[in-house]
Order: sequence, then structure tokens, then C-alpha cells
Amino acid sequence: MFPDGIVNVHSAANPPKYYVTPYYALHYFDTSTGLRFILLTTPDFGNSDVARVLRRLYGEVYLDYVAKNPLYEPGSQITNKAFSKKLDAVVRNLPCF
Repeated sequence: MFPDGIVNVHSAANPPKYYVTPYYALHYFDTSTGLRFILLTTPDFGNSDVARVLRRLYGEVYLDYVAKNPLYEPGSQITNKAFSKKLDAVVRNLPCF
């Protein structure tokens, strides 16, 4: 059951990867290790291959700048400036930005 205004665009056979409200669309990607990457866009952006972008954020940004960093302690705040800079660059190049 979804609150008024939220559209469930999926079924039990097709697990949800995004939800659309009148004000925004919430896209997410679950990793095999339990991390969840979430991106909010305008509702008209729909699911324009955002899953691919979120997989890229995980594979090319998070893994390279956080997970492979020997100084990072899992569960702690990410303070790596190179990670922030790369994340910003990827997101700013999205058509929804």
C-alpha cells in the first residue's frame, strides 16, 4: 500500500528500482553487500537508465575511492575529498541535473 500520490510502477515479479511521486522520483540500487545508492530526480525523468548510472556510481566511484581506501572504516562517514569530487562530476553530467 502506498500513500496518496506515490505510484508503484512495479509488480512482485519485477522488484522496484524507483518510485514516482508528483514532486520527485526516487531511484535506488542495492548492492550485493547491502549498500543502497539513492538518487532523487524530477518525476518526468522517470527511469531513464538511472540504474546504469547508480551501478556506475558504485563501481567506478564508491569502490575506487572508498572501499579500496585502506584508511576508510566501514560504517563511518565518508570524508574522502577525491570521492566527493568524482561523485559531483558524475552527477553534474547527468541529463537530469
